[in-house]
Amino acid sequence: MYSYPSRVYNTVLGGFMSNAGVDNVVENNVFVNGQKSQVYFNPWNKFPTSGSRCERNVVASRGKSADLYRLNRFEDSFVHFERNLVWADGQKPNVGGVPGLTRRDSWEGWLKRGQDQGSEVADPQFVDPAKGDYRLKPTSPAFRLGFKAIDLSTIGNYADPDRRTWPRPEVPVVRDEVDYAPTVSPATQPALRDYEDYAVGEPERGAHVGNKDAGTALVTDETAAGGKHSLKFTDAAGLGQNFLPYITYPFELESGALRMAFDLRWETGALMALDWRDDPYNYNMGPNLTTSADGWLSANGKRMLQLPVGRWVHLEILCALGPQATGKYDLTLKLPDAEPQVFKEVACSPKFETLNCIVFMAVGEAPAVFYVDHLALRPEAAENK
Repeated sequence: MYSYPSRVYNTVLGGFMSNAGVDNVVENNVFVNGQKSQVYFNPWNKFPTSGSRCERNVVASRGKSADLYRLNRFEDSFVHFERNLVWADGQKPNVGGVPGLTRRDSWEGWLKRGQDQGSEVADPQFVDPAKGDYRLKPTSPAFRLGFKAIDLSTIGNYADPDRRTWPRPEVPVVRDEVDYAPTVSPATQPALRDYEDYAVGEPERGAHVGNKDAGTALVTDETAAGGKHSLKFTDAAGLGQNFLPYITYPFELESGALRMAFDLRWETGALMALDWRDDPYNYNMGPNLTTSADGWLSANGKRMLQLPVGRWVHLEILCALGPQATGKYDLTLKLPDAEPQVFKEVACSPKFETLNCIVFMAVGEAPAVFYVDHLALRPEAAENK
């Protein structure tokens, strides 16, 4: 496959994406304004991937959380980058998905691997990016890297006997307005949520909430571990996806440790799942707690104890991240009227090192409820682990 020359902008996963291939060449393209990434390699294990080249391209993001490259399960033999002009709106470019590279130093680590030799980090000097004009000015530094101007005169919707099915010049093209701006990096989560300042029926704040029909995660005054309010997860039949309802708390933690504590009230039949997740494309599972229909609490598939019905239980998770990650975490459980039980070094994925989000889900397919209260999310120094 030979990609030359293209100008691709306003995408989600990137202007170029590859799942496999040998000796592909991606050359003299402009990839810009991808919401999540600009160039995306996601190799499938069942197909060979090796020997590809990505060179003399203009690759530009709008910074924030957008990746310059997203390279899942990357090995240097997959693809070699060289003499590209890259830009992240004045910020440090980010290369995501490469084992061992954290966001804060990914570009430096990427260069140390011998990638992007001869490349430059500089403003591409687009003609008018605010209006979607991504032609390059004559003074663009891309030209000294060997980039050649792209002739756009034969690109787009034009009359031709070989193009009578779609698009047709006489038929207007209607496009929905979409914001492709990258999301802002998530703000620090509050240290404690006790839901006392929430209104009954209000969804969680500072999180992504997935409610559908009768499946909801909303604040209630039916019960509380302390005070008057808690967060109620109501599962239901016929929701279409068994992960509804859910609440996702975004993070960007690559070092130190995180201590999570919360109170849980389990009711008969409720299937709760709690996930600590890393990059959504790699999906190495960190701490994971689940409940069965008869109340057994499991930690990453290992049964720990049986929960009482309709009683508040306190749980704490402490897990190191980044260079201090061990693929293990500590779990503390306190049942009513009992001493805390501490389970040291519970195994999770040995590749879990970064925290992208924490997710609560009701994963049943029948009516059931559980409650969460006093949710605490506190980053700590790794030596405290």
